[in-house]
Amino acid sequence: MQRVIEQSEFLKDLCKLVIYADQLGYLVTRAAPTRNPHRPPLDETLGDCAVDLQFFRRNVGSLSRIDGADSLRLFGDFWESLSSSNAWAMSRNGSPDFPYFARRA
Repeated sequence: MQRVIEQSEFLKDLCKLVIYADQLGYLVTRAAPTRNPHRPPLDETLGDCAVDLQFFRRNVGSLSRIDGADSLRLFGDFWESLSSSNAWAMSRNGSPDFPYFARRA
């Protein structure tokens, strides 16, 4: 039962993050899961309470992908402000694919 509650809280916070980014003029998408041999599958590390995201800035007639910890810190700080269980980072297990947002159980 606790796992279900944590998953629900994670998704509610994820919705808040996406809405926050949208209000600031960004688009957010889920990054396609990668199968890096040095990175365990998601469910082995954080369960269902983690996601890799991509952020894009809306420009006139185009989109620009935002990456780098400094550029994404605004979203990471917001994510962590939603719950003391929330954490974000630019790499997971040494793989700097995309920023990921997680909820510790």
